[in-house]
Amino acid sequence: MRHSDLESILEQSIFRPEVAHFLRVAALKNISKAAESLGITQPQLSKSMAGLEHSLGQTLFIRKSRGVELTSAGQSLVDRLSHLYKYFSESPSSGHLERVKIGFHPSIAMQIYPLVIHPLQNSDSRFRIETLFETSLEVTRKVAELE
Repeated sequence: MRHSDLESILEQSIFRPEVAHFLRVAALKNISKAAESLGITQPQLSKSMAGLEHSLGQTLFIRKSRGVELTSAGQSLVDRLSHLYKYFSESPSSGHLERVKIGFHPSIAMQIYPLVIHPLQNSDSRFRIETLFETSLEVTRKVAELE
C-alpha cells in the first residue's frame, strides 16, 4: 500500500492522531512539510512524534538536516499499520457486525494494542474485536489451523 493510500484512509481514521501524524511524516520524510499538510504547527507535530516514540520505547525516525529517515523500527511500524489500515478500509460497511480475532505476541501487543486496537474497540461499532496474546509460534499455529 502506498503512503498516499494510507493518507486517504486516515482522513476518516478512528485511530489515535499520533498514528496519522506518524504516517504523514513517514510519507513526506519532513516534519515541517508534514505539519503544514496536517494543519498543525511543527512543534505540535514534533511533540506528537516524541510522545509516540516514548510510548513505543523506540526511535522511529533519524532526524537529518533536510528531513527525517525511518529507522528499521519506524519502517516496521509503517508496514504493520499498512496491513491494518488496508484490512479495516476494505471491510464491509453494510452495517452488520464483523467479528475480528487478532493474535499478538505480548511484546508486539504492547506496541500495537494501545495505538490501534484499543481505540478501534472503543470507537468502531462495525467490529467486534477479540484479542489473543500468545507466543508467535502459537498464534501462527492457530492461524494455520484456521482457529
